[in-house]
Amino acid sequence: MSKIKNENDQRLRVSPLRCFILFIINPFVSFCDSLYSVASNHNYTRKDYKFLFFIIALFLGVLAFTQKTDSGDICRIYKGVIYSNGNLENVTSRFGSSLFNLTNILIYKLTGNVQYLSLFWVTLLYYLIFVSILNIFEYSGIKYSSRLLNYVVASILCFVIYTQVTEIMKQGIATSLFFYAFTNLINERKKIAIVSIVLSLGIHATAFFFLPLYFAVAIKNQRWLFILAMLSFLFRQFNLMGFIVSSFAGVGALSSLVDMASGYNEKNIENFFRSDGLYFTATFFMYFLYVLFVYIKSHSVFVRVCLLMIIVLNLNYGVSHNFTRLMTMLFPFYIMLYLELRKIKTPIGVLATKFFLFATFVFTVTLENGRLASSSSYSTSFMDNSILKIIVSPLYIYLSTICV
Repeated sequence: MSKIKNENDQRLRVSPLRCFILFIINPFVSFCDSLYSVASNHNYTRKDYKFLFFIIALFLGVLAFTQKTDSGDICRIYKGVIYSNGNLENVTSRFGSSLFNLTNILIYKLTGNVQYLSLFWVTLLYYLIFVSILNIFEYSGIKYSSRLLNYVVASILCFVIYTQVTEIMKQGIATSLFFYAFTNLINERKKIAIVSIVLSLGIHATAFFFLPLYFAVAIKNQRWLFILAMLSFLFRQFNLMGFIVSSFAGVGALSSLVDMASGYNEKNIENFFRSDGLYFTATFFMYFLYVLFVYIKSHSVFVRVCLLMIIVLNLNYGVSHNFTRLMTMLFPFYIMLYLELRKIKTPIGVLATKFFLFATFVFTVTLENGRLASSSSYSTSFMDNSILKIIVSPLYIYLSTICV
């Protein structure tokens, strides 16, 4: 495995002062400028790229600060923190994720504005995703270059559903922590990986689902994983969340998380097919077919973890709440699939890669437009959904937006 030059031995070539001044003047221009810098291939170091990724993530976090909605998870989180009056016990009893709630209380006490919760969590989520991409490059022996832009832009436009990660932030941040932990684990940074896993368990019950996926590092027999993935289709009515709840119900340290998980333990497959079942079924089989395609072409830890995710998805199919939420949080696996697809240089491989980007873009835009539509029961907006405001507004306009 080729190692990228140690970031600690490198001097930062990007000017932080220039970036921050530009961000204050116009966050969107700073966002575009940082994307351009990633594309410019100035022989940047890992530290340079991490800083540029922070600016890109910060813009997406500041945009999340302006989110307006009267329903959904984010609305309940905001109201729960406000009505708690700083009492963590009240918030924990409602939402069940102690680390997430503790952080929210601290942010609210420091800022006096619950909208900073979105700014913090969404910035962190995207930053972890982008650094995880660096880790994937490191593991694969790919030199940091302008090729990083392909992954960053694809993540923003195709793989990460912005209206989802700004709405169900707990699951989004737990998923990005899994991605960060996994990419550190394959690079043998085990301490960072373990800490990230523990943190994810303190954020959301989704982290339980990801625990088996770490075995992709140890399991080398890709064929057996493929067979297990195929067999998992026979157990689509198995209630994985119910199994987890019953298995960990007596573990005191995990009791609050298990209590929250039990709320997602109802089979409601009929409602699933009356709502967006066709959409999620199509998305699942697209994911499955692409995993099958790279399985035939490649043998790697990324293929193995994608096969394991098929098993997790099938074992959650009977509980539509879990299945649909997992389906909207496939961005780590999309990114790893994208890496494997780009390795296939044959005409059919190139065509498959282009269609993969097109299909994920369509799936993402479809869900985002559904949430942004004023007629939606979960309607939401960012900067009043005004492209002009997003492009021309200085930072103080973003941060003066009152949404609660």
